[in-house]
Amino acid sequence: MSSSTPKGGGKRKSLAQKQAKKTERHVLDDPFKIRWPRHSDSTVESALLVVKNHIFQRYAAACSRDSSQGEIRAKRNFGHRLERERELIFSINCVTKLFEQNFQFQAVFVEESLIPTRIFDHILYLCGLRGVPIVKGQVSLYLSSCLGRKKVGIVAVPANSDIKFSELVSPTLPFANLDKLPELVVRIEDVSPSAEAVKRMRLRQEAKAKQKSLVRMEVD
Repeated sequence: MSSSTPKGGGKRKSLAQKQAKKTERHVLDDPFKIRWPRHSDSTVESALLVVKNHIFQRYAAACSRDSSQGEIRAKRNFGHRLERERELIFSINCVTKLFEQNFQFQAVFVEESLIPTRIFDHILYLCGLRGVPIVKGQVSLYLSSCLGRKKVGIVAVPANSDIKFSELVSPTLPFANLDKLPELVVRIEDVSPSAEAVKRMRLRQEAKAKQKSLVRMEVD
């Protein structure tokens, strides 16, 4: 049985060696650093309790105790009704769309424990542009039970709502009063595969080569 050698006499690079080549990419860095407005714990708690009491009062006045559906389902359906009638908004996509349609909000509350937090970054910017107070707090703890949901990520209160707040602060945009925009910074990120990833690829290549060698031996 003759051993097979690559044509040309040279050594052929494996896939792992090819992918181990160092690569870089250019990333446009965010020149604007906007911070979440600070609120005291008592202010956040009192504001969420105002929203919770409003939901309970509206639910008691609008929903009859129908024995054919459970309480959790009734509360969940009532939450959908509040959103359809634009009394309260519980969806990130819906809040974003309404902001784009110049819908007026009085305040926006977001859950502080949601990960990753960057899913709310655009809401923070929109609130800063429109001067709408935004509050980060334990939204799910206060509102999930009265809405029949496991989690509540966001609650937006329209400007024409009966709910009224005080002492809520809107985010300040750092570029609002600048004469010119700050210089954009381009940073370089190393996106080369890690040593562990290269090792895994090399092991897969060796396993495939060994399997092919066994097949040849069986054929011979």
